[in-house]
Amino acid sequence: RAESASVVVMDPYTGAVLSSASWPAYDANDFGATAARDPSRFMDPAVSSVYEPGSVMKALTSVAAIETGTATPSTVFQDEKVLVLDHGVTKVRNANLQSKGALTLTQALAFSRNVVFSKVALGLGATTQSAAERLYQTWERFGIGARTGVDLAGENQGLTNDPTRTRWRQIDLANASFGQGVATTLMQLAVAYSAMVNGGVLVRPRIVS
Repeated sequence: RAESASVVVMDPYTGAVLSSASWPAYDANDFGATAARDPSRFMDPAVSSVYEPGSVMKALTSVAAIETGTATPSTVFQDEKVLVLDHGVTKVRNANLQSKGALTLTQALAFSRNVVFSKVALGLGATTQSAAERLYQTWERFGIGARTGVDLAGENQGLTNDPTRTRWRQIDLANASFGQGVATTLMQLAVAYSAMVNGGVLVRPRIVS
C-alpha cells in the first residue's frame, strides 16, 4: 500500500544507470492533462525527492567502524531491549522491542538491530562529538549530502546535519547510525552502495553513454 515507489539499477563499476523508474507515472502522450492536474509528477523522484533511508545506512556505520578499527565483522556486541542514552533522557529500541543477546557485527547487520548499531556508532570515538564526526566523515566519503552529478535535471543534495556545526547528542548519533535524522536521494544510495561493491570507487552516475 505504498503511495509511491522508485527503483534505480546501476552498474557499480561504471556508474551507468541501466534502468530507473518510478510510480505513480504519467502518460507522456497526455502531457497536458498531467500538467494541469499535477505538474509535480514531472519531477524525477530518484534524484529530486529525499527520504529518511533507515536501516540501509547501517552498512555505512559498519564501514565507519571497520575503517576506524573500532570493530570488525566478528566483533561481538550485546543486543538489548532498550538502550538508555543522554543520562536517561533518551532511549533506543529495536523494531521488535526485543533483544537477541550477543551478536557479531555481521549478525547485527543481518538482523538489523538498532541497539547494536547505536553502540557501534557511539564507539567510533572517545566522545560523542568525535564519534559523530567520524560517522559524518564516512557519509561524506560515500557522497551522502552532496549531488552525485548525474546528468538529470533537478537533483537534490539531500539533508544532513554536520556535527561540527551543530553538536549531536547521543540520541542524534544513535539515530544516525540506523538512518534516521538524515535524508538522501535514491541515486545517492545507489552510488554509495556501488562504492561498497566495486572496491571503494565513488562513481558518477550517468544516463547517457
